[in-house]
Amino acid sequence: MCRLVENYDIDKGMEYINSHLDHAVAIKEKLVQAFPGAYGMHFSMHFGPFLKETLGSAKKQKAYNEIVHFLDHLTITKEMENDLEHIIPLMEAEDVENIHSTIQDAIDDTDKYIMNHQKELEAYMVFRTSESYQSTPAYKMQQLLMEFQQNSGYYEIFIANLKIISRRLSRVYRKTPQGK
Repeated sequence: MCRLVENYDIDKGMEYINSHLDHAVAIKEKLVQAFPGAYGMHFSMHFGPFLKETLGSAKKQKAYNEIVHFLDHLTITKEMENDLEHIIPLMEAEDVENIHSTIQDAIDDTDKYIMNHQKELEAYMVFRTSESYQSTPAYKMQQLLMEFQQNSGYYEIFIANLKIISRRLSRVYRKTPQGK
């Protein structure tokens, strides 16, 4: 009797996975594989609900390659990297699901969402302009992200290609002021 591990060729197994099964891996998982750690998890958590599709065409594969190239050549500040590494582990899967669900509700019927959450939204807007919020690490992170998004090609390269690989994200963007 031989042991399974003695006859297993890991390289051959990985080659088979890459050539036969890679097309079945959701884009979300591919991003986490390409960018392990907080960086990949950030993109996976943020865009995960929109990246459950697979790369089923040459056009989508090209867009995915553009995303990977963009992310590979991206430089983020040490401060931003540290913030990501500290924030992401604090989020529970249930919290992420609740956030995604809330966002989806707001996207599906924006008017209804605003009507049902009017008081909370108004209170949130007051809080966001308050001095107490503007002195928090969350505000600082938001400012760093906004600056990064404006200056890095985030919308022109990253988001543009995400819209190619995700029909759902493309539909969502058409509902936003930027997409109209």
